[in-house]
Amino acid sequence: MQINDILYTPLDVEEKPEFDIEKLKSWLSKNYQPLSQYKDMLAGSSFTAEKIFENYPWNLTVAYFKLFNENEPGWLGNFDQEFPELSRHLYESFNLSIDDIGLIIFLPIKHGHTGLGFWHNDPEWYGLRHYFAFDNPETNKLLMRRTKIDYVERNNFSLPIDEKEYLQDEIIECKLLSTTQSFFLNNVRSVHATYTADPTGTRIATIVTGKFGKRKEMQEKIESLIVKSAEKYKDYAVLWDNK
Repeated sequence: MQINDILYTPLDVEEKPEFDIEKLKSWLSKNYQPLSQYKDMLAGSSFTAEKIFENYPWNLTVAYFKLFNENEPGWLGNFDQEFPELSRHLYESFNLSIDDIGLIIFLPIKHGHTGLGFWHNDPEWYGLRHYFAFDNPETNKLLMRRTKIDYVERNNFSLPIDEKEYLQDEIIECKLLSTTQSFFLNNVRSVHATYTADPTGTRIATIVTGKFGKRKEMQEKIESLIVKSAEKYKDYAVLWDNK
């Protein structure tokens, strides 16, 4: 099994250290506007597609930024000081060091958001994710679609994606191992979207990405974890198939 064959799998990593979800929600609420400049630095990517999609689902908040050069600040909003064990877990759980990391982005679903977010493949190669909360998973979903072509490089789709040309018809529901799981999402042979039917709960995901120029090194570090996890959680994993 190759990493590009795996479209989604929970990851077999250590459980998260104990954390106060209300304190995390407070940090996100307090820092969403003050840290917006770092989100704006990602403009033009589907990380910040708010200008394209009226029903954009997230209050995207950057917690760590050292993407382009070593003079960038790293941790933002004192996240590592307020959540010391959790901040280390974000990358150490994937067998990575802080020197590997370019971005850590929190994606709390906006209050009152409902419906389908939008189909996209995130503009990064690593696909490493954490959930910190996923209320009402019986009605709120993470959805996925396979690409028609078994790409070996990420297709930088124009948004909105031409679904008839690029995507298979089947819509796949990603099954949760737990509502605070760590997981992998493939950005090469699949696209994904949030779906929210019940807006009353909390849903917080996190993206952990590598620095520019570290793609090959990062993939070598995480590939074994992803493949072994997909084999262990085969009843949850989604694989690419040309149906």
